[in-house]
Amino acid sequence: MTDTVKQPFPGLEQQYTEPPEWPEWKQRFARYWLITKLNKEDGEIWVNYLIYHVGAEAEKIPTQFKSDAEVHVNDYEKVLKKFDEHFVPRNNVVNERALFRHRIQKAGETVEAYVTDLYHIVNKCEYGDRDEHIRDQLIFSIQDKELSRKLQFKPNITVERAIDMAMYSEIVTHQVAAQGKVQA
Repeated sequence: MTDTVKQPFPGLEQQYTEPPEWPEWKQRFARYWLITKLNKEDGEIWVNYLIYHVGAEAEKIPTQFKSDAEVHVNDYEKVLKKFDEHFVPRNNVVNERALFRHRIQKAGETVEAYVTDLYHIVNKCEYGDRDEHIRDQLIFSIQDKELSRKLQFKPNITVERAIDMAMYSEIVTHQVAAQGKVQA
């Protein structure tokens, strides 16, 4: 193993614990995998490193698919795919879309944080044109109802333009509020 692999990586010392966290944990592990140059090692090292970092739960998983002719326990990509199948519950598209449609901007939440969350949720909805759905959800559910009304008068507005206008409106609102404090 290379010296870089032996070095600890902050943030990955915590092992994986909950199935809903798997996609995020796997993404962090992929970054770790590249940073430590683990990707330059052979498949057996990759698989064992993955299992070690996932923790005790992972020790049992390969035994469930060892008999699968397509899966070799030293093939990192195939093992990772099997882990995905094991940890990621089947997506309930109707429920994900309900969550998306009920997601409104919370009081005090920035437009940027709201839009980021909308993009996170919409990825599970399996919509054909996610930008169109993001645009509509943003327009109909932002806290600034006056801006919402104005945006609805723009039939060809793009998601980018709607986000820009919402963020600009938020900035101007904060600036005007700050000006009022200075004058008081």
